[in-house]
Amino acid sequence: RKEAIPAVLKLHEAGITTIMITGDHKDTAYAVASQLGICTNIDDCMTGQEIDLLSDEELRNTVKRVRVFARVSPENKVQIVKALKANGNIVAMTGDGVNDAPALKKADIGVAMGGSGADSAIETADCVLMKDDPMQLADAFAISKKTNRIVLQNIIFALGVKRIIQVLGVLGLANMWAAVFADVGVSIIAIFNSLRLMRK
Repeated sequence: RKEAIPAVLKLHEAGITTIMITGDHKDTAYAVASQLGICTNIDDCMTGQEIDLLSDEELRNTVKRVRVFARVSPENKVQIVKALKANGNIVAMTGDGVNDAPALKKADIGVAMGGSGADSAIETADCVLMKDDPMQLADAFAISKKTNRIVLQNIIFALGVKRIIQVLGVLGLANMWAAVFADVGVSIIAIFNSLRLMRK
């Protein structure tokens, strides 16, 4: 999909590492991944057969550098997710088939493709993309990061104003009405700050 290229770029800009897991041949997977900017060296690709030869510890070290996994089984997908989580990563797994369901369940966030996804994948996932558009996933991550930032700003601002009112109250420079007006002011500013989510 042509929209996958800007989607992967947007995820990278958000600090998210993108890993391709596919049943396709290694060469095919590498060709697609290199176009998407996921990896630039075929040595960063591995097959399911190669995964089967690794211990859990070796796989944990391997997933730190390998960005493409080809010819994988459903069990391999679960192994990859478990290895990533064991390294302290928060793992979001996307999938649309029956063979993706175990890995979707094991991931921190299972994301199913609702447009063409199998019922088992949709029922297992934590969230469902109604259109099979990878840009929706990238947009969702961008919005969530912006939301977290705005909520944090609002909390810090509200606590700061509260502390100032408390200090002024102790000094006899603020009364109950000042605290009420400060709360109202903080709420209004928080609302306007939150409206920034509506902007791209």
